[in-house]
Amino acid sequence: MKTWILASGLSMALAGLGIAEHQQDQAFIDSTEQYLYLPEVSQVEIQRWAENASAYVLVCPEGTVLPLRFFLNGELLELEAGDHPADLIKIKRTFYLRWQGEELHISFDASSWKTWNEMLTGTLSFSINVEDNGPLLQLGAVTHYK
Repeated sequence: MKTWILASGLSMALAGLGIAEHQQDQAFIDSTEQYLYLPEVSQVEIQRWAENASAYVLVCPEGTVLPLRFFLNGELLELEAGDHPADLIKIKRTFYLRWQGEELHISFDASSWKTWNEMLTGTLSFSINVEDNGPLLQLGAVTHYK
C-alpha cells in the first residue's frame, strides 16, 4: 500500500515536469538497479517503479523544484480542495530513494541506506491564526538529519 501511495503521489507531482538537468555520477551506478532521475522520470517509469520497486533507485537532485499536492482524509479531518495551485517543494540536497522489502530507504551517497526514521527526525506544528477572512489552520513540519 505504501508503494502505491508514494508512486501515485509522485506520478501526480511529476506529470508534465521538464525542469533541471541531472548529472549522473558513474561511481553510484549498480548494474542490478536502474536509476530514475527527477524531474525527468516519466509516468511509465513511475509505474514500473510501483510494480517492481526494488529494481529501481529514484535520484532526487539538489535544486529540483516540484509541485506539491497534499491530502488529508480521515475520521476527524478532511482537506477540502482550494482554488489556489499546488505549492512548490525544493530539494535542498541530492538524495536517493529505494524500496527494500516493505520499507522506503534513503541515502545521500547511494551506497549507505537507512529508513526515513533512521535518517531523519523533526517536529510537527499546528496553529490557528485569525486573519481578515477568519481563522486559518496551519500545519507544518521541520526535518533534521540524525
